[in-house]
Amino acid sequence: MTEYPRLLHTVIDTTDVRGLAEFYRELFGYSYRPGDEPGGTGFLDWLVLTDDSGAPRLAFQEVERLEPTTWPDHDVPMQLHLDFTVPTRVRTGRAFRYP
Repeated sequence: MTEYPRLLHTVIDTTDVRGLAEFYRELFGYSYRPGDEPGGTGFLDWLVLTDDSGAPRLAFQEVERLEPTTWPDHDVPMQLHLDFTVPTRVRTGRAFRYP
């Protein structure tokens, strides 16, 4: 196991979790994480898509309100974040703390 953080997946904010997840599922040929498929037992406000090996690739997080981006202007930026896993909280907290 590496001592560096590992990118888990990219998380996209959306007001339509299922709709946006379905769009990207079809676009990339991904699958839903077990339980996240339509009718599954997963959370309706958080869905994860996986690649053929089962590795998580994209996640979708429901937000109540989302201003449409004004890109390339900077008034309203694009909305997403990255999730990481870490081997130990202590090591990572000391080595990678953002000011």
